[in-house]
Amino acid sequence: MIHKIYLLLILLFGLLSCKTNSESSASKQGTEKQDFVSLTFARGSSYQGLNVIEIYSQGKVVLWKKIYETKTFKVLRDFNKVDELSYLVSRGAKLEYTEDGYVEIQVENYWAKSKIILNGNTVDQILGLIDKFNLINLNRKYSNDSIKDGTQWAFWLQKEEGSKLIYFNNEFPEEIKKFAKSLDETLDKSGLVEAQWEDVIPGKNERNHEKAIWRALQEAQL
Repeated sequence: MIHKIYLLLILLFGLLSCKTNSESSASKQGTEKQDFVSLTFARGSSYQGLNVIEIYSQGKVVLWKKIYETKTFKVLRDFNKVDELSYLVSRGAKLEYTEDGYVEIQVENYWAKSKIILNGNTVDQILGLIDKFNLINLNRKYSNDSIKDGTQWAFWLQKEEGSKLIYFNNEFPEEIKKFAKSLDETLDKSGLVEAQWEDVIPGKNERNHEKAIWRALQEAQL
């Protein structure tokens, strides 16, 4: 009798132990998701500029992209600052002063900005893509130095404890290419296709959205 009770106690202890370990593992996984702060994914070039996607833990997504088409912007003449005008002329803009106190700026390309909101499941899905393509275990830098200029990408995952920053310079492993394709598809399905884009006025600050990622890469000596 005592032997049977002893066996039952051992069995019960084993079941409780398994349950505790399972709950601990699930808790750890949940903590990792809660630890997520933001994801920045940039693609383009140091010369032409970077199209940037910023995804935040609460589901907000901010995007910038370069549009290659001719457009004329009309701004107040108080925009007429020497440094701004010098910058615009250097990028090939055509300027025309109007009698009503405006400056018309014609450019062959310009930047646009958009925002969408993701639900919690979609944020989890995007974090799952990072795991699926094993991006955390990629090297810090991939570079083909035989190509001048070319194409640059950057992946920057920020968490409460630590971050993962990867720089791609004309060399792109299959993992990051597959991640990029899946991320674009996920955002398109989540409303990006119908999203409204706001034009960014051409000028010295038109590429401000890139500053944080370039600064991070420089500080990491990448």
